Amino acid sequence: MMLKTMILMAGSWLGVAMMVHSEEKEVKTVVQQFIAGGDHQSVDELEPLLHAQFRVIWNNTAEAKVSPLDRAAYLDLIGKKVIGGDSRKLTVERVVIHKGVNATVLAKSVGEKATFYHSFGLVKTAAGWQLVADLMYMEAK
Repeated sequence: MMLKTMILMAGSWLGVAMMVHSEEKEVKTVVQQFIAGGDHQSVDELEPLLHAQFRVIWNNTAEAKVSPLDRAAYLDLIGKKVIGGDSRKLTVERVVIHKGVNATVLAKSVGEKATFYHSFGLVKTAAGWQLVADLMYMEAK
């Protein structure tokens, strides 16, 4: 009886671990697609990834200001090829899933023009995981 209980408990923990791993993989995929969409300057790639309330918050320490962009302004700048267009390598440093509905991702993307340090916020919606915030800092090269 004790062995049976232990097996059931182990199976439950394994199931939870697999579910968390699956959620983490989905979140990482969204972040990877976001970076690729920016690199490609593709509004079509980015639109489904961005929640209606998406914001980029650029902490521009060189000019001692914080610059927010809402979803529409961000996509407009991407579409006009004002931002993006670099080929960056993404490193995901940490993923935290909050109650299966929110996620935080700390990441760094390194390109030829700049290095970006990101703190992404994601929410789980009926459409899947979507980005709601990219709090970032950029170091130009």
